[in-house]
Amino acid sequence: MDGPRIQWDADKASANHRKRGVSFLEAVDVLLDPLAATLEDRWHSDMEQRVTVVGVSGMRRLLRVTVVQRGTMVRIIPARRASARERHAYEEG
Repeated sequence: MDGPRIQWDADKASANHRKRGVSFLEAVDVLLDPLAATLEDRWHSDMEQRVTVVGVSGMRRLLRVTVVQRGTMVRIIPARRASARERHAYEEG
């Protein structure tokens, strides 16, 4: 069975890595974490439904990744280290 098709904007990925120290390639791991916590992103979902996923990357870092589904594609928007609140949601989830 095939997994989700994941994409991102290369310029946005580069800017995200410079600003937050998280590559979108590392963020893909979070989307595949079977223990990931998924939360609806109501603050930014006016035009399209965004979802925030908190999970562990292959580098063993707890990250927060926001995605939007567009047809059969999942598009990564930003990725960063999880906040204390997000860490709690992951650990409790």
